[in-house]
Formats: sequence, structure tokens, C-alpha cells
Amino acid sequence: MATATISIGRGGLERRLSDIAWREFATTIRQMLNHIGATVFVDGAESIGEWEGVSEESRTWVADIGTHSPDFITGWLEMTAALYEQDAIALTIGETTLVTPYISSEA
Repeated sequence: MATATISIGRGGLERRLSDIAWREFATTIRQMLNHIGATVFVDGAESIGEWEGVSEESRTWVADIGTHSPDFITGWLEMTAALYEQDAIALTIGETTLVTPYISSEA
């Protein structure tokens, strides 16, 4: 399965997005995933990230993107980064491996 991990940051100090812009930014990412019919496993999980040494609120999505072109997703994220005046949006696309528990037969 082709999996995309997308992480966004709210910005810190003087570049912090307003509450409304932060919600809209996150909604825009989810709308893109809906648009391509992705199966979302992690839906905008909130955490604290770091950009250029400054801590900031962040959100992360993990989704099965099926056969959708990474170029389409990258293009959408480039436009979104410009719209919300972001320096970057983190995107990783790869194959997911499901790791199951190891149970010894020598018990």
C-alpha cells in the first residue's frame, strides 16, 4: 500500500497562524485526502513540532493514497503552502509494512 505522511506546523513567534487560519489549513489538507479517496489512518493528530529551532503546534496525517500520483499530492501541498504562507509542508510517500507481534513457539 502506498502511504503518505503529511505534517504541517502552525508557525511560531511572529509567524503564528490565527486560530481560524490554523483550522482552515488543517481542513484543506483533509479535503485533499478526501478528494483523492484516501483511506486516512491518522487524522490530523496534534503534537508539538520544531521548525528552525522554534517549537510550534503541528498536525500529522497518515493515509493510504492508493495509486494516486505523488506529483498531484505535491502540487496540491505546494499551493496550500503558498496560500497559508508556509515555508514548507512535510510529505513522505512510501510503502507501509504492518508489523505483527512475535510469539515464540518455544513457550
